Amino acid sequence: MAALIETSDAIIIGKSLDGIIESWNRGAEMAYGYKAEEVIGMPISIIVPNELKSELGNFSTAIKSGKRIDSLETKRIKKDGSLVEVSLNFSGIKDLEGNITGIAVVGQNITKQKQLERELIAAKEKAEEATQSKSMFLANMSHEIRTPLNAILGFSEILAKRVTNPVEKEYVQSMHNSGKALLNLINDLLDFSKMEAGKLELYAQTVDVRYLVHDMESIFRLKARQKQLDFVVNIEDDVPPNLVLDELKVRQVLLNLTSNAIKFTEKGFVKINIRVEKVRKRVVDLIMEVRDSGKGIPVEYHQKIFKLFEQQDNAISKQYGGTGLGLAITHQIVNLMGGHIDLKSVVEKGSLFKVRLPDISVGNEMKETVRKAAPFLESDIKFDPATILVVDDTANNREVLKAFFEDYPFVVLEAENGQKALQVLNNNKVDLVFMDIRMPVMGGVEATQKIREHPEWSHIPVIALTASATEFEGSQLLNMGFNDYLRKPAGLAEVIHALGDFLKTEPNGHHVALKPIPLEKIIHFPEMVKALETDIFPLYKDLSKIRPRSRVKAFAKALIALGEAHESEAVGNYGRDLLLAGENFLLEKEKGLLDNFTNFVEQLKNQNNDSGTK
Repeated sequence: MAALIETSDAIIIGKSLDGIIESWNRGAEMAYGYKAEEVIGMPISIIVPNELKSELGNFSTAIKSGKRIDSLETKRIKKDGSLVEVSLNFSGIKDLEGNITGIAVVGQNITKQKQLERELIAAKEKAEEATQSKSMFLANMSHEIRTPLNAILGFSEILAKRVTNPVEKEYVQSMHNSGKALLNLINDLLDFSKMEAGKLELYAQTVDVRYLVHDMESIFRLKARQKQLDFVVNIEDDVPPNLVLDELKVRQVLLNLTSNAIKFTEKGFVKINIRVEKVRKRVVDLIMEVRDSGKGIPVEYHQKIFKLFEQQDNAISKQYGGTGLGLAITHQIVNLMGGHIDLKSVVEKGSLFKVRLPDISVGNEMKETVRKAAPFLESDIKFDPATILVVDDTANNREVLKAFFEDYPFVVLEAENGQKALQVLNNNKVDLVFMDIRMPVMGGVEATQKIREHPEWSHIPVIALTASATEFEGSQLLNMGFNDYLRKPAGLAEVIHALGDFLKTEPNGHHVALKPIPLEKIIHFPEMVKALETDIFPLYKDLSKIRPRSRVKAFAKALIALGEAHESEAVGNYGRDLLLAGENFLLEKEKGLLDNFTNFVEQLKNQNNDSGTK
């Protein structure tokens, strides 16, 4: 035992109860620099710093009472006067009768370990500081880039409507598309920055997945049609309408996967399928699948494509563009939601991306959901006259909004900062305010708070317009007093739809008025009425709340066929109008036609009853 103790690299010291050193091994010599003959018989206090000597009495008292002291990290003084960091264990030395006669000190020199820890902590702090600086830089760059992009995209959208020369129109459209491509790159980089900084957070709420998915259908239907792809969206009947999810994150996952599927598919189909598995009491596993018949992905790239800045090869980047961030961000978002994403793919035969989100709660019954519509024809909304105040320190941004409003009965007032906005409100009756966030003199948040505190202005809707994608989340802006928010660059459809939520519209501004049905001779009118009741109305009933494109299309075609069969121009035209509205994303017109269908049928019946047509 003595040989083992003597040759050990561990610090092993024996001392009496009053602190006199009685044994001192090789490990102690290496740690403290004293030879055994130099310290045996000396008080242990010779190696204890002055500020720690008061602890010695406490240790002795504890050991005498039969206690142990384990893994005490402390400092001791070496022979050369320098400090050494050690981890020590204290226990009692007992004689044959079990009496404590001394104290054993066993420990390790941890100076190098502690130094390494300090270096690692410093490196970690430095890395976090660098990441924070990078995130701040990207946020600032986002603001600076989005500001001119707002003008580029805004004015190019306006020019595209006004230019008639086909060549010039193509130039303007190319400019607009390039600006949108740049915006997508910026958004990807900001998502990556948030992800890297650990700032991607979940904001769960009760969501109707059907609405969310059919919004995807509206967004991508035109792109799919341009490439002549069969675009199918299917939501199985047992998917609950009220799931507790982060709507924006789920939307982003579907956007990324569907966008990729359409981008890399030249012919065939793209299909979105939503279903549930493992249905338990108010808990389900949500399955989202995006399948395509595109170029496929070789097996060796199945894991690689989920990594940052990775693409299958450089040729893909040159042909299709992109940063290689989309799938990496999607993978991170799915992981954040506690889910998993799988890929099955065969080269030249297509791919299947399957996202599983486990243990999703089924929320309480939802009230009628108020949603922003998918793309629509802005001219379908007709506003009453109104005065709008545009507050932005960049003149071009104000000019874009003024240009957007030229075709509407609006008086547009301007202010370059929050303070001047308050002066304008003092002198004018304003119906709505568009408020930039970052401005000199007085920013948008402070100005909005003052509007909310003013008894004569507190009712005025204030819509935030922000070029920063990281400074505030949407929920934060709403909590700060804003009624709504738009990220720059905001397109005409977004701006006009935001106005539609707060300004008065003319009667029938959102609805389609029924035109008088011309008197017509309908072959076998009773049979047509019976067909309406037995064949058409069941289709119509399915569209009472949710309007999947495929079902609206089937309903419209059924009306066209019925009109042709009975030579009813009115019924056939109603179906053709509905089909045209759906195919061109005139969603307000589509909604109006569907809402008015029962009235149309009643008008049709009354007309024929009055005319005596059999």
